[in-house]
Amino acid sequence: MVKPRNITLGPAAPAFESPFPDITFLSIQFRFETNLGKAFGLTRLVWDVDAWRSFTCFTLLEEIHDHQRRIAENRPRGSHNDKVSYDEKRQDEIEYVDRSPDVLISE
Repeated sequence: MVKPRNITLGPAAPAFESPFPDITFLSIQFRFETNLGKAFGLTRLVWDVDAWRSFTCFTLLEEIHDHQRRIAENRPRGSHNDKVSYDEKRQDEIEYVDRSPDVLISE
């Protein structure tokens, strides 16, 4: 079960949007927490006769509790599909680990 809690409005303030002349949405962004982690949500409400009703609702789990996000300095270097990082590949090239140099210059 999700069990949302600590629901707060934001980061942007609620705002009216009119993408078409006959439709107006009340767009609301919100943040909340679940048992898994921190999340973000966006809902668009429309006026329907006597009440605001949800037209769309989008939620996104942004962060998982006790798992560090792989961003900035925590991001692994190189391609995410490679078993060896770019830094390791480059170091192997510099040290000629699996090959001989193409040119040898001596004095």
